[in-house]
Amino acid sequence: MSRRKRRKSAIIHRRKLLTVRIGNLFKPIPDVSCSSLKFPEDVYLLGSGPNGIEHYSSIPKGSYVVAVNKAVLIPSVLPVLFDINAWIIADYNVIQTPYYLDVRNKFTGTKIYSMEAALRDKVFGKDDLPSYTFFQHPRSTRCFIYRVGMDDYQMEGTVGSIAIQVLARKGVKRIKVCGFDVSGDIDFQGELPKDHRHGSVWKASKFFDSTISYFQSQGIEISSLSETKLQLLQSAEIR
Repeated sequence: MSRRKRRKSAIIHRRKLLTVRIGNLFKPIPDVSCSSLKFPEDVYLLGSGPNGIEHYSSIPKGSYVVAVNKAVLIPSVLPVLFDINAWIIADYNVIQTPYYLDVRNKFTGTKIYSMEAALRDKVFGKDDLPSYTFFQHPRSTRCFIYRVGMDDYQMEGTVGSIAIQVLARKGVKRIKVCGFDVSGDIDFQGELPKDHRHGSVWKASKFFDSTISYFQSQGIEISSLSETKLQLLQSAEIR
């Protein structure tokens, strides 16, 4: 068996073991790629960059909105019309943030976590809310190109590029992003993460752009409501 086939077999085997224990019962947690989860064709995707602040109010009430990481807090701290329908977390350190437990306990939408993040949340998947996981290909600091045909989700970019991969693979046709500045470190609350110093343009933006380019070539419309350093995104307001 070739190395690639062995690796694919190992991934499938690991997916069969995605379970959580509830008393004496074991509940399987579906891998989002193999699940029946469906999104609408039009989705708003929120990041936590400050450039999104003046544009969140343009997202209509009733829109299907997906938030990544801390962006899930936006409806609770800013005057907006929408609710968050799905929450995507790729970085396991989000589980250790001061806001996480409170938000997790109140959130009633769909949770989609990387395996690393799910394993660090001791109660992930033990409630009746829809919960899914995904595998990330090991991060490579040397790769800035989205690689076609891989089973895993590629994390060389940011959680935003992971979210684009999830949504596009699950049938979304039009994605409007907001708050993905890929510039600086301050978030929409004016807070500065302790462990991150990205600079004026994030290095991860190259892979993010490559991801966008690939899915645009597959017919997925991806645009941005807010100013961004991502080279391939134009303002959805002028389209």
